[in-house]
Amino acid sequence: IYLRQTVAGGYVADDWRVRPNLTINLGLRYEAATVPTEKYNHLSTLPSMTASQPKLGSPYYQNPTGRDFSPRIGFAWDPFGTGKTSIRGAFGIYDVLPLTYEFQILTLNTAPYFLTGNVTQNLGGTFPRDAFNLINDQALKYSYVQQDPGRMYVLQWNFSVQRELPSRFVLTAGYNASHGVHLPFRTNDGNIVLPTQTPAGAVWPAPRGSGARANPNTGTIDALLWEASSSYNGLNLSLNRQFKTVRMGASYTYAKSIDDTSSSGSNFTNSIISPWPQFPSLFRGLSDFDVRQIFVANYLWALPGPRAGGVVKSVVGGWQLGGILRVSSGLPFTPTISGDPLGLRNNNPFGLPDRLTGPGCDSAVNPGNPNDYIKTACFAFPNPATRLGNSGRNVLTGPGVQSFDASLYKEISISRSSEQRRLQFRCEAFNLLNHPSFGTPIRSQSQVFNASGHVLANAGLLTQTSTTSRQIQLALKLMF
Repeated sequence: IYLRQTVAGGYVADDWRVRPNLTINLGLRYEAATVPTEKYNHLSTLPSMTASQPKLGSPYYQNPTGRDFSPRIGFAWDPFGTGKTSIRGAFGIYDVLPLTYEFQILTLNTAPYFLTGNVTQNLGGTFPRDAFNLINDQALKYSYVQQDPGRMYVLQWNFSVQRELPSRFVLTAGYNASHGVHLPFRTNDGNIVLPTQTPAGAVWPAPRGSGARANPNTGTIDALLWEASSSYNGLNLSLNRQFKTVRMGASYTYAKSIDDTSSSGSNFTNSIISPWPQFPSLFRGLSDFDVRQIFVANYLWALPGPRAGGVVKSVVGGWQLGGILRVSSGLPFTPTISGDPLGLRNNNPFGLPDRLTGPGCDSAVNPGNPNDYIKTACFAFPNPATRLGNSGRNVLTGPGVQSFDASLYKEISISRSSEQRRLQFRCEAFNLLNHPSFGTPIRSQSQVFNASGHVLANAGLLTQTSTTSRQIQLALKLMF
């Protein structure tokens, strides 16, 4: 497979100094990408999710980037004209171009140029010699690329105030936000049995697995659509001070990121691996990478040395001590039902349980308990079994992170004549306090029930950490 694409862009920008204490930034960018082609024209895509035959060759889809003009505007203002206060703001449109990485797997493993399929019935006496004869058009894997996508872009804006305080402290408060439109929605098998909408919610045919898939003419449908949206809002605070011998700072972020899906390629280990493109809004929730709160503090201290010179100063002086403390919330994850409880009949089926409320279920996790992190009693198997539960995507949050890294180093000048040479000794410790920060449950650990409704023994069992154990390293560095 030899994918080809051309990306071209240009921009104009100008800084307009309206007044001595007010500057406005103006800009306009144009950027477009051609529709990917393949050296041998080996492109295959279903023209719709229900089509019986693929469309072969170019054009792969209609190009939505031809009119991607993106304006930008910003300002910087010193309201008092003293150089101690700065107010800044900006707004811009940033295009999200459909680039070749989004199509690599789609073009590589799709019929008729690559034949692969799943067969689960009528295998008796056929394997291995004749089993491949059972892979027909109804079992082959196909790809679907949305043929008429809209313009993909992200709106971004920010506002901040910075003020120099007494004793040379600098305080900054800022707000950042974004809104994405027509973002990639990727699924590795969108050919599912469709449900019926009832007052109780979406219900699939019973008995389980008796319904026909949305496209009975194909097998797996690896799909890419541009129908997802996202939003982000974040508050940023920072306080910094620089002394002659000490640098120190602290920052705090409180933010929330929401989307329909968080990946256009490989999935995060805490995400749903195959969301359904027929219902993109069904999976709207916290982004797979959402971290609600982050606090970071850092310092670098040049330790005072002796007044005496000579050997004593060379040995005792010149030491610096540094450290970074990080405390943050955990990543979200989705409690699911393993197997195929709904009868989806796709490659990566799953279901959602019902979320229960009541005493002890204000939170459905047990912080600090890696053996039973999920409160399984706060979830119920749906009734009927082919109904999609109400718990939703990324409704739980994994353990947070606490880590302190420290360093101690010294530089020794070994200059000769005009050549500057320095020898640096470093001692660095990662996770110095050896605090275990358990990782967010992976997919197998976030499964609460099996397809029969029984609670799984490993539900909420955490087996990984998000940081290393305490690690100390020593190093010598020669700089010349």
